Amino acid sequence: MYSLKSKSILISLLIGIISLSPLSARKRSTTETAGDVIQITIPVTALLIAFGKDDTQGMKQLFYSVAASTAVTWGLKLAVNKKRPKGGKYSFPSGHTSLAFSGASFLGMRYGCAYGIPAVGAASYVGYSRTHAKRHDWADVIGGAVVGGLSSYVFTTSYAEHKKPENPDTVDNFAAKK
Repeated sequence: MYSLKSKSILISLLIGIISLSPLSARKRSTTETAGDVIQITIPVTALLIAFGKDDTQGMKQLFYSVAASTAVTWGLKLAVNKKRPKGGKYSFPSGHTSLAFSGASFLGMRYGCAYGIPAVGAASYVGYSRTHAKRHDWADVIGGAVVGGLSSYVFTTSYAEHKKPENPDTVDNFAAKK
């Protein structure tokens, strides 16, 4: 579907964006900066995996999951308006954690545990980084993880279900041949 050249250009562009994201971070701890980068890296990695598998349906499901997660997260932030541990508004739920878990949950649900377990580990680190930096408390992080996970649960189906080859000797086809 996509040429090798267009895949290479897209991958190069995304790697460049990811590489530049730490430059925009304010003076922060290494843990916080790593969390900032990883929260974006997870869904971008999910997109690249779906793209590499020519999984257009998966790319759509990831988009819907991330969009729903972002909308619900910001709806809750505005409705709850919880104060952050270091001051400021809109603490609940954690947007970083919501985005990270949306991508991680998508990977696990779409492509299986080999993709999902490392991604959930990375998403958990994002949540830890938010509490470590005192940007959120654990309730905010858990809320973000639930929102991200549920958004993927709603929109994601298993890739294996879409790749089952049709067997010409199934009962339906056998009856049709007679």
